Amino acid sequence: MIIREALVDEAEPIWRLHARSVRGLCQKAYTPQQIEAWINGKNVDDYRERIRNHPSFVAEQDGRLVG
Repeated sequence: MIIREALVDEAEPIWRLHARSVRGLCQKAYTPQQIEAWINGKNVDDYRERIRNHPSFVAEQDGRLVG
């Protein structure tokens, strides 16, 4: 696994990965409504802006984003 700086073109897969993670990891601590509100509070453009303006990193394993 490698940790590297995120690329703006990866905003959509990062958003999808984050949404899957929140749905999977938070289901015991939050209601489905809370989880969906959390996920729906961000969109791909928010991730693009974040990557452009702040140091952002991803974990990659075997050529796939995993974190």
